[in-house]
Amino acid sequence: MNLLHSCISEQNGELAPERGGSGFSLVEVTLALGVVSFALLAISGQSVVSDFAALAVSGLNFNENGQACRAADAHYTVGVTKVPPDFPGSSHAVALTTSLTALRVEIVHKPPGVSTPQATNSYTIMVANSGK
Repeated sequence: MNLLHSCISEQNGELAPERGGSGFSLVEVTLALGVVSFALLAISGQSVVSDFAALAVSGLNFNENGQACRAADAHYTVGVTKVPPDFPGSSHAVALTTSLTALRVEIVHKPPGVSTPQATNSYTIMVANSGK
């Protein structure tokens, strides 16, 4: 009975659990989560993709709904290739090639049964690297 009585206090004639200071408030938990989230975001921003060969792929096939499929059923074929970065009009183009990598993404629309592609879209993505 002593253990039960020590965990319960009487309030307004009813038994209620004691409110102690042994725990974290909602404000403290929220602030801690905010600090941890900010730190994780900063760390993830420092990560660098160093193996661009792994990003270069060709022949990813998708159907008309954008789902991966076999080459025979493909409406869209996507290829990613590493290309040298292009800096039109820049006198520092050679120095920047160690800090920047360019990836070209090509999406070809060629439905099954059609001999020539109906459309080809090319996009160039510039990715910063660590200079290695």
